[in-house]
Amino acid sequence: MKNVLGITLIIARSSAFVPHRRLISSTTLRKAVNEISAQDLKQLFGGNEVPAAQSVLTMDGVQMIDVREPDELMVANYPKPGMDSMGDRPMQHLPLSTMNEWAPKAVDGSLLDKSKPVVVACKVGGRSMQVCRWLDDQGYEEVYNLAGGINKYSSVDPSVGGPY
Repeated sequence: MKNVLGITLIIARSSAFVPHRRLISSTTLRKAVNEISAQDLKQLFGGNEVPAAQSVLTMDGVQMIDVREPDELMVANYPKPGMDSMGDRPMQHLPLSTMNEWAPKAVDGSLLDKSKPVVVACKVGGRSMQVCRWLDDQGYEEVYNLAGGINKYSSVDPSVGGPY
């Protein structure tokens, strides 16, 4: 047994059993992930400036990604599938299940601009939180999780469908 950050870990000799890695990484101190509310995202879609944790977000400067699976897009989607309400800014659909395909482009900066804010969305906020943490680890300067995901967003804009 080993004590790490006040947590007692049992480390097995078998290479097939390594739960201590997950425990250690989950106790690592991380900076908090920024969140954007459904109300603020609706304001952003409407072309309004939104004060955020690190800057003032505008539709011209923000990049948006949706990490839900393709079948989930049929249940509920943002104002215009693949676009913002202005019809000219793509909300990129990058399913979490295909992250191994798009991650290299995100790492090298060819998929998203690391210096511009990124808003990440999913169904309720869990998967997008994972991607937010990962993007932060890759050096993205300003990353926001949509708090409550599309389910919460549908409560402020019923036209999108959902919740599901």
